Amino acid sequence: MGRSTAARIPTWPWQKGPVKRSLVERGLAGTARPWILTLVQAAHWLGFLGLALVAWQIFAGSDALALLLGSRWQVFALLLSPAVTALGALAPMLMHAREGWQVAPAADEDAVGNDAQLRLHAYRFLFSGLTAAQLLFAVGVFGARGPVLALLLPAALVVLLGPARPLLPWRQAGALLLPLPLPLGLAFVVSGLLWAAALLALCGPALAAGGLPPLLALAPLLGAGMGGGLEGGLAETRFNQWWHLLAVLLINAGALLEALLLRLVTG
Repeated sequence: MGRSTAARIPTWPWQKGPVKRSLVERGLAGTARPWILTLVQAAHWLGFLGLALVAWQIFAGSDALALLLGSRWQVFALLLSPAVTALGALAPMLMHAREGWQVAPAADEDAVGNDAQLRLHAYRFLFSGLTAAQLLFAVGVFGARGPVLALLLPAALVVLLGPARPLLPWRQAGALLLPLPLPLGLAFVVSGLLWAAALLALCGPALAAGGLPPLLALAPLLGAGMGGGLEGGLAETRFNQWWHLLAVLLINAGALLEALLLRLVTG
């Protein structure tokens, strides 16, 4: 690493680089103050705590889950799900660190700007991890059933061997808004549907037994979906860093809700 490059990296986590030129031009420099960006950074790291709580509930309730699901290997698949999610999440965090934790137009590649190649790889790693994690949760709940495997195996093959192109065609100001391979995007949708079905199957009966609507089992998916939609639909189009913070908090809330549901299921 060259000395000039190293000199631009802040010494302490709460220190941030200069505001990106594109944010200044849009009048959004006030949303990229160091303390706001530090909150965004902390919220991302707190997401791992939520995933750890999900893993703990699965681990602590492994005996009850094994009786409910029918086998230990299915519990292991459930336990792998939050771990794989965490691995996938590391890539966009590296991207955000490279960007100085400032969401800005993708075409803005100034001294503290975006790395287009890193952005492309970060999205692929993230959605590969999310897709694999959702598939693991589904196979953990349903086991190796034929209809599940018919959907699961093609999606898993896309994660492992899928092509890098074509990319989703959504653009803003000439730059790709979500540089994600189309096959991986489709696999993510399939895995999300399987995750929804698995949440309903696993948590719905426990909710109903407690006098609550079984559809509340979809709360983790709703939190993650709202957070992801907010980040893609507002944070990465309006470039207000407060939207980025709110999006991450919603995603974190989804993990906490999943941990609570698993606690209800395992007693």
